[in-house]
Amino acid sequence: MNDVQNNIAYYHLPGLFEFHELYRVFLPLFREHREYFYDWCETGSIYGAPSDCIWGGGRVENGNEDPREVLLLTQQYGISAGLTFSNSLLEKKHLADKVCLICFKKVLCY
Repeated sequence: MNDVQNNIAYYHLPGLFEFHELYRVFLPLFREHREYFYDWCETGSIYGAPSDCIWGGGRVENGNEDPREVLLLTQQYGISAGLTFSNSLLEKKHLADKVCLICFKKVLCY
């Protein structure tokens, strides 16, 4: 049966970098104690961008976690990690932003 037939709701949570410490506690709890949560809830993804990342689209982020650590945590629990590089006002000069490039390379080259 597919998820629609099983009535499963997938939640997409913010703060990939900002709430990394919270997710390090929440994800093991969610996996190990499913009885604390509704059985129709699942985490589909966690999204965000590192702080001071101009590619982030103007969101206020406050997390400086190592992108590799963030990726490892989400992979450990089978959850998609979404980098929200959605700034529609970027210009060619912004493609050289070191914060974004480092994050992007660490995740892609891991």
